[in-house]
Formats: sequence, structure tokens, C-alpha cells
Amino acid sequence: MQVQRNPTHRTWLRTLCLFALSAAAFADTSVRIDSPMTPPSWALMERALLAENARLIEAFHKKYVNPSNGFLEVVEHWGGGDGPDDAMENFYNWPMVYILGGPRGTLERFLHVWEGHIRQYSALGMYHPSLSKSAILAPDPLRSWLARAIPVAAET
Repeated sequence: MQVQRNPTHRTWLRTLCLFALSAAAFADTSVRIDSPMTPPSWALMERALLAENARLIEAFHKKYVNPSNGFLEVVEHWGGGDGPDDAMENFYNWPMVYILGGPRGTLERFLHVWEGHIRQYSALGMYHPSLSKSAILAPDPLRSWLARAIPVAAET
């Protein structure tokens, strides 16, 4: 029996090697700008989008999150499908706004909701030590990921 090779794998491998070689070749390349310039329109639109996201995050947080404890103002249950993580699916992109250059308040609001969510649903008995071996249900994998991805997250 002869093993057939997938040509797609070769293409991906060649692309990966080419990328690695080009990255190494340009690793010491830098660009120096000595005079101010008008930002491109796409950059201004990106800034406007981040500002609008931050505004909406603040409004959503104010309406649906208890400011004293970070609990979600919802009927507490396992969620629409598989568990209490369904409630957090409304918030998972909030750190991305901060990572892309949005205000620090977006990250702080996310961490407030995340910590509140863990306390809220733990009090209901929805997080169990036996389940915490699962990456999805572990009480704090996101916080540890954020600490690695965004050093300032560890300070809060």
C-alpha cells in the first residue's frame, strides 16, 4: 500500500519556509520617519471604530453589569446551550479593543465582568473542581492568557 501525499501540505510547508526566510531577512530592517505626516484615512477610520466600540462597551457594561460586583444582570442558568460560558460570549472581544489601541477602560471593564462572572456562576455551583481540568470550564485560563498577552492585565 502506497501512502498518497497531499499537495496542499507541501504548498503550506513551502509558504511557511518562505515566510520564515523573509522574516529573518527583514528582522533588522527599520523605518525612520523624521517629519510629521497626515495619517492615512484607514487609520482615522480605525481609530473612530475603536472609539465607537469603547463607547458601546461602556454603555453595555453600564446597562447589563452590576457595578459593585461584576455580576451579569441576567437570569442565572446554564445558558442557551452548553454552560455558563454562554453568558461570557457577549464579552470575549472586549480585550481585543484594548489590544488594538482602544482605551484601558475596555480591558478593565472586561476583567470586572470576567471576575464577576466566575464568582456569580461559581456561587451557583456551576464550576466544579472536577471540571476545571477542561480548558473551557477552568476558572481562570483567560486571565492567565491575558497576563501573558497583555502585561498590564496582570496589574489589575
